[in-house]
Amino acid sequence: MFATIWLILLFTLNGLVHLLLPWMSKFPEEVKRVRLQQLMDIQNEISLELNKTMEGKVFDIIVEGPSAKDETMWFGRTSGNKMVLFPKDDELTIGDTVPAYIDKAQTWVCYGTIQKG
Repeated sequence: MFATIWLILLFTLNGLVHLLLPWMSKFPEEVKRVRLQQLMDIQNEISLELNKTMEGKVFDIIVEGPSAKDETMWFGRTSGNKMVLFPKDDELTIGDTVPAYIDKAQTWVCYGTIQKG
């Protein structure tokens, strides 16, 4: 994953690429764009596959607060830094560590429910 991120940075920071790796400037912009998209597609497949393995399992998450896109949802992160969205619970406060059951996984986020008990 780090290699993918490194390559994405290299392709997107075009000016810096010209300074660090002059041979890359020989490639047409369209070739760079296509290769970057290929890398991103591969990374998306890998991320989804890894996140899907979390479905049906319980992970401790640290509550970080409300979702920026949906006021009825809050989010937290696992110890592996995976983001988990869950329905807002007025009993929780930012910084709480709670168990979350992963109902559904997507490429960059998981959806879960907080386990009471």
